[in-house]
Amino acid sequence: MEKKVPIVDFSRAFGWYKDHANEDVYNKCFKPDINESINVDDYSSAVYNQRSLFDYRHEPLNLTTSIVRRWFAPSDEVRGITDTFCNKYNIVPERTLAICFRGTDKHQDVMETPYNIFTSRVRGLIKTNNINRVLIQTDQRQFINFFKRRFPEIDSFFIEENPTTTTRKHLYKYHDSTITHNKCLYAQRFLATTILISRCNTVINHTGNVARWIVKYRGSTDNTLQYKANKLVNDEPYVYGLF
Repeated sequence: MEKKVPIVDFSRAFGWYKDHANEDVYNKCFKPDINESINVDDYSSAVYNQRSLFDYRHEPLNLTTSIVRRWFAPSDEVRGITDTFCNKYNIVPERTLAICFRGTDKHQDVMETPYNIFTSRVRGLIKTNNINRVLIQTDQRQFINFFKRRFPEIDSFFIEENPTTTTRKHLYKYHDSTITHNKCLYAQRFLATTILISRCNTVINHTGNVARWIVKYRGSTDNTLQYKANKLVNDEPYVYGLF
């Protein structure tokens, strides 16, 4: 029996990010690469967690990287937004520490990590990895304010095109959420930011869907810290130095 890589129709997916039911968000965000080779036998034997609440060192990244390249490579529009952000915010990924903190309603899935724990290794990471700037990505405005108060000496910034809130409501889910129009554009901007974070020298990550995709696009968990609740999941001090 011949084994073939399937043709996947994503046109009805990504419902949160549509302004109308017939909008095809997939084609606006992703550009599939049909030339990316997939070994069907390898993938059929892989164990893949359906939920994202685990240690990402256990993700079969040697397999999922090809899937990402084939079906989830960024569209030309998203690539353009990525370049725009790099130019506007003078981002040099190899000298940047990226922090991705998920607030709002994520506490319903996993207890939120206290801010002081989530940022406890920032100074050590900056010193150890020769970093000169910090990119903060969060949906929670309180986290940005906390970081700037705690680390006034650090050159930190966030991408202003990505909205934040002071409430616990998801940015997209509800009719009275922060984002109610131009949802696809916001999705494109957020995807561009996710890809940028994946390219940064070092990443402080949460545990959840976005965090998992950062690792997928990165292709490894090297130079990443992952927090789940009040615990650092992948604590390897010999990699990151003394803090």
